[in-house]
Amino acid sequence: MLMQGPTATTPAWIAVALGFWGLFLIIYILSTIRERLGGKASEILGKPAVARAAAWFGLLGYLIGQ
Repeated sequence: MLMQGPTATTPAWIAVALGFWGLFLIIYILSTIRERLGGKASEILGKPAVARAAAWFGLLGYLIGQ
């Protein structure tokens, strides 16, 4: 069997996966410390859509990175 190297677009896909993972990490951290932020930020980060977006970013980053 002939082994082939990665394609030319592999670095771009890795960058996209890391970008999604980075967004997930930032949103997740902000939503877990939202009580300490207070005011408008706490109100926005407490919405279910923010948690849903964080979950989607994490899932997409994982799936693209595999």
